[in-house]
Amino acid sequence: MAIYGGVFDSFTGAAVKANVYLLREDSTIVKQPTRKDSVLVDTLDVQQFEDWQTKRQQVRYVGMVPKQKGNYILKAEHEDYETLFLPLNINKVRSYFEAPDLKMKRKIHKSAELDEVVVKATKIQMVYRGDTIVYDATAFVLPEGSMLDGLIRQLPGAELSSEGEITINGKKVDNLTLNGKDFFKGDNKVMLENLPYFTVKELKAYDKTDEKSAALGLPAEQQNKIYTLDVVLKKEYQRGYIANAEVGAGSEERWMMKLFGLMYGERYRLATFGNANNVNEERSPGKDGDWDPSKTSRGLITTRQAGVHHEISDKFDKWSNTLDAKASWQGTNNEQTYRSERYRTEGNIFSAGFNNNKSKNNDFKITENFRLNKPYYLELVQN
Repeated sequence: MAIYGGVFDSFTGAAVKANVYLLREDSTIVKQPTRKDSVLVDTLDVQQFEDWQTKRQQVRYVGMVPKQKGNYILKAEHEDYETLFLPLNINKVRSYFEAPDLKMKRKIHKSAELDEVVVKATKIQMVYRGDTIVYDATAFVLPEGSMLDGLIRQLPGAELSSEGEITINGKKVDNLTLNGKDFFKGDNKVMLENLPYFTVKELKAYDKTDEKSAALGLPAEQQNKIYTLDVVLKKEYQRGYIANAEVGAGSEERWMMKLFGLMYGERYRLATFGNANNVNEERSPGKDGDWDPSKTSRGLITTRQAGVHHEISDKFDKWSNTLDAKASWQGTNNEQTYRSERYRTEGNIFSAGFNNNKSKNNDFKITENFRLNKPYYLELVQN
């Protein structure tokens, strides 16, 4: 009767084209007839095909065993995987038997001690292209999980403040863009703290002509220039989704939660974020961190923030529409207790006091910007 099963990578689930053998209990090989001339061979027939439902590559082994109950051993070999032995108990006699899938583990390559290792840098971190400074993001090494702010801090000549202000060689960056387009304009920290560094191909610092000057075709001496740092994504990340979240809890009933999601393409972008905490963090989501005690607010501050950014434009950049909305709720609870003692010859004076200040502040802002350009320029802004 026939037996069959699949061969997969134990971790990724990918198909593995391995050599599969059927052994008896004494480890002797049960030879298999070939399809054409019935010549006996050692290996089972291993077939690779594409699953018509999932469109994924599959590997299936097929073999023949005597039509009787018995114990066997399945053996699978591949040069990149550890040899696998799997006991096979055939407890039913019928025309076919579905055997277990063979899940193979990749080999772990052992390290070898070398007498000498020479490491040579082959990538240039920064180049000038005319008046534009171009940073190759792939030339910088950052810890896993780092965001865009960590990458910018490593750029030669760049400085990043805790408020999200960027300077390049002492010159302040007026606008931070993503693939040449605004992203939460006026709030750099949203992109700085939530865009993974590994998605970035390069960063360009240059004086960019504003959209109005470009649309009206003004001469160079009349154009308005904006010093811009443009973040260019790698080709494989030009379309897709990004999401990250952070949740924490601590003693004294302290808690925090951060969430960021981004869906993007060449002509559209939709991003949302949220931040809720009672650890006196008033910054936008995902801040990695300036914890200078002199800048830490007193009392207990509970903050809740949420925001959304939506942008869409046509194929020829003749029109675009951008919507930014941000809401925040903040509560402050400041308790102060003091005790004092003044020493006097006729007797000490003791005093004590207690203050409790509470406040709440809510803020909501929504901005929609619609532009028409080429060869004219019309901008409608609604706040």
